[in-house]
Amino acid sequence: MNGNLLLNVGPMSNGEIEEIQAQRLEEIGTFLKKNGESIYGTKGGVYDDTWGGTTLTEKAIYTHILKAPADGKISIPANNRKITSAVILNTKEKIRFKQTDSGIELFGLPAAQKGADTIVKLSFR
Repeated sequence: MNGNLLLNVGPMSNGEIEEIQAQRLEEIGTFLKKNGESIYGTKGGVYDDTWGGTTLTEKAIYTHILKAPADGKISIPANNRKITSAVILNTKEKIRFKQTDSGIELFGLPAAQKGADTIVKLSFR
């Protein structure tokens, strides 16, 4: 929704960062190395509390799937640009999709791993 994320991390009185916070920062860094294009330079898109949300650029919609539906299908509101491909961002695995005047449907999504953000990149012209 075009917001920011505040991590609330800081050093202890001895100047060191707690181990659990350091581990979390490492995890975030690893995620951003693989998926940074879906975060940096994007704008907020739609949010759906049943599956996740989207981020947008001039050339793509990044669908962040936090809770994969049991049927492996999600719907996104209509976009006025023609979708040319749908792939899982960090594996390039193709995802089936259907675009109509009322929206975009993604099919055959893999089951999300616990705590994971499966990102499907929808590219358009």
